[in-house]
Amino acid sequence: MKKLKFILPMLILCIGIFMTGCGKKEDVKKDIKQDSETEKKEEEEQKEVYITIGNKSEEAYNIYVTNHTGRGITQVMFKTSDKAEYPSNMMKADEVWPDNETAEIFYIPESMAVKDGEDVKKEAASGKSLNIVYNVKFVLDDGSEFELSSLGIEDIDKDVELCFEDNVGFVKYVSKNTKAEVSTKEQEIGARAQKEAEAQAAAEAQAAAEAQAAAEAQAAAEAQAAAEAQAVQNTYEDTTYYDNTYNDESYNDESYNDESYDDSSYVDTAPAQDSDSCLGGVAINP
Repeated sequence: MKKLKFILPMLILCIGIFMTGCGKKEDVKKDIKQDSETEKKEEEEQKEVYITIGNKSEEAYNIYVTNHTGRGITQVMFKTSDKAEYPSNMMKADEVWPDNETAEIFYIPESMAVKDGEDVKKEAASGKSLNIVYNVKFVLDDGSEFELSSLGIEDIDKDVELCFEDNVGFVKYVSKNTKAEVSTKEQEIGARAQKEAEAQAAAEAQAAAEAQAAAEAQAAAEAQAAAEAQAVQNTYEDTTYYDNTYNDESYNDESYNDESYDDSSYVDTAPAQDSDSCLGGVAINP
């Protein structure tokens, strides 16, 4: 009986401890679940603040780019370097990408239209398509614009910083291959210098062509003026100034050829000649 009295309280105590432990476990599970849901909700809320540019798809490249240009961005356009013209703006109408804000950009290269996007990505990852160069144009909210001459999408390991300094736009990111931070500023400065040199050469060639055209036009005008002057000179030498009216045949009057003066009585006979004449016997008008 004494043992029963001792065992019963101990049993009750154990049951109480067990129930308390189970309750704590349930509370811990609830706390963990609540924390997980809170973190998930925060992640979803954090994703929602990103501006989405382009069409989200499994085939598209997607990169997170933070705008550090100091201006809002209104237009974003991607193309491969073998294309002459940029396609249409990837941003929505009247949308502005604010400074210091991050955007998630989805880009499908033109080559993926004829080739499976995953195959293109695999080739890029293996180095088979590293010769593909991507150009990106950005238009700022003040109407100015700049271009990235070469964005290595396949080599971007972490988020991208889009910057604008010394009158050039460039990016900073961590390289997937080297794990080192990359800045394209010097590359973009060189690209700008080359572009300006090409523009200067084109302007000089255009000026030379215009000068040549002007010289040819002047020469043609001078030749035309000389031809016109010669034509005017020729008009003063017109044959109409030679008047043939003075060559009047009326003065050739045959009436003066009067045969009445042809008198045969005037024919004189030579005098008689003898041997004593001074001509020595030579007869004159025999």
